[in-house]
Amino acid sequence: MCLDINREKLKQLQKRLQNINYIIIDEMSMVDHRMLAIIDVRLCQAFSEYKNIPFGSRLVILVGDFGQLLPVCDLPMYVKSLHNHDSVSNDGRIAYSQFWKVYRLEVIQEVLVTQFENRVSRVECNQFSETTHILTRWLDVDEVNINMLKSLYCSVARILAVHSGGKEALTADSDV
Repeated sequence: MCLDINREKLKQLQKRLQNINYIIIDEMSMVDHRMLAIIDVRLCQAFSEYKNIPFGSRLVILVGDFGQLLPVCDLPMYVKSLHNHDSVSNDGRIAYSQFWKVYRLEVIQEVLVTQFENRVSRVECNQFSETTHILTRWLDVDEVNINMLKSLYCSVARILAVHSGGKEALTADSDV
């Protein structure tokens, strides 16, 4: 498979990934053969000294319930068939076959996370203060946003806007 990348973009990619040794892919059920092949190619390009080793010799960890949400454009990872698919999809299936270890979690992890959060020190929490948060409830989003604003130690104004009509008001999700 050829996913050409110009020299400048390749240098940028290599710089961004230079200290990366682990790639964690969450919600793996939504990643198809083609996407995994593209990830493999890009990592091999970024770490060209390991271009003949799967994923550029990076440790890739796949996480998630593999049967939860199916990918949109291609076959799920666990499908072994090579029939009627293009070479990119087949390359992804081959890349997936390189994974050799599976761990199955059978304990409800939400309980463990709550117990863990109570034991983490403030210093350890602050190490992740500028990470991207993926939250499932608007209430949690608001809390994270407010805490981030407070941590700036700057004045913050909250301006409530109300749509007064027009085409924009028809497409708006809310009036606040």
